Amino acid sequence: MIDSLASGPFLAWALGAFFIVGGIVNAIPRQAIRQQYALWGYPTWFHYPTAILELISAGLLFFSQSRFAGAVLGALVMLAAVVTLIRNREYKHVVIPAAVLILTAVAAWIAFGQAGEGSASAFITLSRRFTLEPSAVNILYNGPFLYYAEARGIS
Repeated sequence: MIDSLASGPFLAWALGAFFIVGGIVNAIPRQAIRQQYALWGYPTWFHYPTAILELISAGLLFFSQSRFAGAVLGALVMLAAVVTLIRNREYKHVVIPAAVLILTAVAAWIAFGQAGEGSASAFITLSRRFTLEPSAVNILYNGPFLYYAEARGIS
């Protein structure tokens, strides 16, 4: 039973719901949240990008084809939250973001393990679609001079 819940969409959907709530709370913040961001040293508008990233992560987590990307994005958001809280010595508030960070890492691992079923394979397929031609890669990595030398047979 636990295996089916972990490997199925339950974990991803639960995390998606968590990120929707977090995104809404950050998109329409109370004064206390704005003050907290200011106390942490962030600009007054910083809750908006946080909300956007949380909502994007939630949306990606709900679909198997994008679950890996959603879990990775969610993990990055939670890592930033954990670092912020530790940096500001708010250790008692670290527990929930750290737990969600671990759960998003597990969700990413599960999604990557199910690559044949779509989630990570879609990401890999997308990255292959946008790969560069070998000559362009040579120019980008080796610089124009080395590409010129290689094309002319100069060693």
